[in-house]
Amino acid sequence: MTTPTPTSLLGRLLNGATTLSRFAIWVAGSLTLLSALYITADVLSRKLFNAPLGGSDELSGYAFAISISWALSFATLDRANIRIDAIYQHLPARLAAFCDWLALVVLAVFIVYLTRYAAEVAGMSWNSHSTANTLLGTPLWIP
Repeated sequence: MTTPTPTSLLGRLLNGATTLSRFAIWVAGSLTLLSALYITADVLSRKLFNAPLGGSDELSGYAFAISISWALSFATLDRANIRIDAIYQHLPARLAAFCDWLALVVLAVFIVYLTRYAAEVAGMSWNSHSTANTLLGTPLWIP
């Protein structure tokens, strides 16, 4: 398989996507760390002062969802995801390339499907002013 040169359009797009995904993975890791620190502070304040900070479960859930979705871009570009390599390693290059292409097409179809329905649910939540049934009462169109 040939790799795109850095000066070609595909090479520049790939470099840009790689740079963006590396930034996203740092943000995702930072969100996970901040979430862990906030949960720790919440547990300690509840135990020591009998005064919980509140909302740690909701905020950590949002942080986890953002972290996972942003980290998956890095995993996809860097091929750092788990796959069945026992068979994949022994495939001819053309068949492996076809499997990669097919996986990307299926991923794109899934993303379009998911985005369509997520936008529909967000629109319904916006129109009905729905909020989470939690302490923070987060508007449901946000997450």
